[in-house]
Amino acid sequence: MDVEELIRLLNRAYASEWLAYHQYWLGAKLIKGPMKDAVAAELTLHATEELSHAVLVADRILQLGGTPVTNPKDWPALSPCAYDAPDDPYVGVLLDQNIAGEQCAISVYKELVDLTREKDRSRPTSRSPSSSRSRARGGPPEPEGGSRPHAVAREALRASGAAVVSLPLSHRAAGERAG
Repeated sequence: MDVEELIRLLNRAYASEWLAYHQYWLGAKLIKGPMKDAVAAELTLHATEELSHAVLVADRILQLGGTPVTNPKDWPALSPCAYDAPDDPYVGVLLDQNIAGEQCAISVYKELVDLTREKDRSRPTSRSPSSSRSRARGGPPEPEGGSRPHAVAREALRASGAAVVSLPLSHRAAGERAG
Protein backbone atom coordinates (compact mmCIF):
# COMPACT_ATOMS: atom_id res chain seq x y z
CA MET A 1 0.00 0.00 0.00
CA ASP A 2 1.28 3.44 -0.92
CA VAL A 3 1.25 5.28 2.42
CA GLU A 4 1.90 8.66 0.80
CA GLU A 5 -1.17 8.20 -1.43
CA LEU A 6 -3.21 7.20 1.60
CA ILE A 7 -2.07 10.30 3.49
CA ARG A 8 -2.93 12.45 0.44
CA LEU A 9 -6.44 10.99 0.32
CA LEU A 10 -6.86 11.34 4.07
CA ASN A 11 -5.87 15.01 3.81
CA ARG A 12 -8.60 15.45 1.18
CA ALA A 13 -11.07 13.91 3.61
CA TYR A 14 -9.70 16.07 6.43
CA ALA A 15 -10.19 19.26 4.40
CA SER A 16 -13.68 18.12 3.42
CA GLU A 17 -14.65 17.49 7.05
CA TRP A 18 -13.56 20.98 8.12
CA LEU A 19 -15.48 22.59 5.26
CA ALA A 20 -18.55 20.50 6.12
CA TYR A 21 -18.20 21.50 9.77
CA HIS A 22 -18.21 25.19 8.85
CA GLN A 23 -21.07 24.80 6.39
CA TYR A 24 -23.27 23.05 8.99
CA TRP A 25 -22.26 25.37 11.83
CA LEU A 26 -22.83 28.61 9.94
CA GLY A 27 -26.03 27.30 8.35
CA ALA A 28 -27.38 26.57 11.84
CA LYS A 29 -26.71 30.18 12.84
CA LEU A 30 -28.27 31.79 9.75
CA ILE A 31 -31.18 29.45 8.96
CA LYS A 32 -34.61 30.87 8.14
CA GLY A 33 -37.94 29.30 7.28
CA PRO A 34 -40.32 26.65 8.59
CA MET A 35 -39.12 24.57 11.52
CA LYS A 36 -35.89 26.54 11.57
CA ASP A 37 -35.26 25.85 15.26
CA ALA A 38 -35.51 22.07 14.87
CA VAL A 39 -33.37 22.08 11.72
CA ALA A 40 -30.83 24.44 13.33
CA ALA A 41 -30.46 21.95 16.20
CA GLU A 42 -29.83 19.14 13.69
CA LEU A 43 -27.30 21.23 11.76
CA THR A 44 -25.49 22.04 15.00
CA LEU A 45 -25.38 18.35 15.88
CA HIS A 46 -24.01 17.50 12.44
CA ALA A 47 -21.40 20.25 12.71
CA THR A 48 -20.14 18.64 15.91
CA GLU A 49 -20.05 15.24 14.19
CA GLU A 50 -18.10 16.62 11.22
CA LEU A 51 -15.58 18.10 13.63
CA SER A 52 -15.16 14.73 15.35
CA HIS A 53 -14.62 13.13 11.93
CA ALA A 54 -11.85 15.66 11.25
CA VAL A 55 -10.21 14.65 14.54
CA LEU A 56 -10.37 10.95 13.59
CA VAL A 57 -8.88 11.62 10.16
CA ALA A 58 -6.13 13.83 11.61
CA ASP A 59 -5.27 11.13 14.13
CA ARG A 60 -4.90 8.57 11.35
CA ILE A 61 -2.76 10.91 9.24
CA LEU A 62 -0.46 11.37 12.24
CA GLN A 63 -0.39 7.61 12.91
CA LEU A 64 0.82 7.11 9.36
CA GLY A 65 3.62 9.65 9.83
CA GLY A 66 1.96 12.43 7.84
CA THR A 67 0.84 15.93 8.73
CA PRO A 68 -2.77 17.10 8.48
CA VAL A 69 -3.22 20.15 6.26
CA THR A 70 -1.99 23.02 8.42
CA ASN A 71 -3.51 26.00 6.63
CA PRO A 72 -7.32 26.36 6.39
CA LYS A 73 -7.00 28.41 3.20
CA ASP A 74 -5.78 25.19 1.51
CA TRP A 75 -8.95 23.24 2.38
CA PRO A 76 -11.08 24.33 -0.61
CA ALA A 77 -8.37 23.38 -3.11
CA LEU A 78 -7.77 19.98 -1.48
CA SER A 79 -11.37 19.02 -0.91
CA PRO A 80 -13.21 17.45 -3.83
CA CYS A 81 -16.43 18.63 -2.15
CA ALA A 82 -17.76 22.10 -2.82
CA TYR A 83 -18.28 24.50 0.03
CA ASP A 84 -21.73 25.99 -0.39
CA ALA A 85 -21.88 29.24 1.54
CA PRO A 86 -25.28 29.71 3.19
CA ASP A 87 -25.95 32.90 1.23
CA ASP A 88 -29.59 31.81 0.90
CA PRO A 89 -30.33 30.63 4.44
CA TYR A 90 -33.78 29.18 3.67
CA VAL A 91 -34.28 25.73 5.26
CA GLY A 92 -34.80 23.87 1.97
CA VAL A 93 -31.76 25.44 0.32
CA LEU A 94 -29.48 24.67 3.27
CA LEU A 95 -30.66 21.07 3.45
CA ASP A 96 -30.12 20.61 -0.29
CA GLN A 97 -26.59 22.00 0.04
CA ASN A 98 -25.82 19.71 2.95
CA ILE A 99 -27.21 16.64 1.18
CA ALA A 100 -24.95 17.40 -1.80
CA GLY A 101 -22.01 17.68 0.59
CA GLU A 102 -22.82 14.33 2.18
CA GLN A 103 -23.08 12.70 -1.25
CA CYS A 104 -19.63 14.04 -2.06
CA ALA A 105 -18.32 12.72 1.27
CA ILE A 106 -19.52 9.25 0.27
CA SER A 107 -17.30 9.37 -2.82
CA VAL A 108 -14.28 10.58 -0.81
CA TYR A 109 -14.61 7.81 1.74
CA LYS A 110 -15.47 5.18 -0.87
CA GLU A 111 -12.15 5.93 -2.53
CA LEU A 112 -10.42 5.39 0.82
CA VAL A 113 -12.33 2.15 1.42
CA ASP A 114 -11.38 0.88 -2.04
CA LEU A 115 -7.72 1.73 -1.46
CA THR A 116 -7.44 0.25 2.02
CA ARG A 117 -9.90 -2.63 2.22
CA GLU A 118 -8.04 -5.77 3.29
CA LYS A 119 -4.67 -4.10 2.61
CA ASP A 120 -3.70 -2.43 5.87
CA ARG A 121 -2.41 -5.24 8.07
CA SER A 122 -1.16 -2.88 10.78
CA ARG A 123 -4.55 -2.73 12.46
CA PRO A 124 -6.28 -5.22 14.75
CA THR A 125 -8.52 -7.66 12.91
CA SER A 126 -11.41 -7.77 15.37
CA ARG A 127 -14.75 -7.05 13.79
CA SER A 128 -18.20 -6.50 15.15
CA PRO A 129 -20.60 -9.46 14.95
CA SER A 130 -22.84 -7.69 12.42
CA SER A 131 -19.83 -6.95 10.22
CA SER A 132 -18.74 -10.59 10.31
CA ARG A 133 -22.24 -11.81 9.44
CA SER A 134 -22.45 -9.43 6.53
CA ARG A 135 -19.05 -10.49 5.21
CA ALA A 136 -20.05 -14.14 5.55
CA ARG A 137 -23.00 -13.41 3.23
CA GLY A 138 -20.59 -11.81 0.79
CA GLY A 139 -21.76 -8.25 1.30
CA PRO A 140 -20.16 -5.14 2.73
CA PRO A 141 -20.23 -4.57 6.48
CA GLU A 142 -23.57 -3.45 7.79
CA PRO A 143 -23.65 0.14 9.06
CA GLU A 144 -23.41 0.39 12.84
CA GLY A 145 -26.01 3.13 13.14
CA GLY A 146 -26.15 6.51 11.53
CA SER A 147 -26.67 7.56 7.96
CA ARG A 148 -25.08 5.89 4.94
CA PRO A 149 -22.48 8.66 4.35
CA HIS A 150 -21.27 8.43 7.90
CA ALA A 151 -21.27 4.62 7.79
CA VAL A 152 -19.03 4.84 4.72
CA ALA A 153 -16.77 7.32 6.51
CA ARG A 154 -16.49 5.05 9.54
CA GLU A 155 -15.71 2.04 7.33
CA ALA A 156 -12.97 3.97 5.50
CA LEU A 157 -11.38 5.06 8.74
CA ARG A 158 -11.75 1.57 10.20
CA ALA A 159 -10.16 0.04 7.09
CA SER A 160 -7.24 2.42 7.40
CA GLY A 161 -6.78 1.42 11.03
CA ALA A 162 -8.14 4.48 12.81
CA ALA A 163 -10.11 4.15 16.00
CA VAL A 164 -13.73 4.72 15.03
CA VAL A 165 -16.62 5.65 17.25
CA SER A 166 -20.26 5.24 16.33
CA LEU A 167 -21.86 8.63 15.89
CA PRO A 168 -25.63 9.02 16.16
CA LEU A 169 -26.82 10.75 13.02
CA SER A 170 -30.18 11.64 11.61
CA HIS A 171 -29.91 13.37 8.24
CA ARG A 172 -33.19 11.84 7.20
CA ALA A 173 -34.90 13.18 10.29
CA ALA A 174 -33.72 16.71 9.53
CA GLY A 175 -34.93 16.42 5.95
CA GLU A 176 -38.31 15.00 6.94
CA ARG A 177 -38.94 17.70 9.50
CA ALA A 178 -38.03 20.48 7.09
CA GLY A 179 -39.86 19.11 4.08
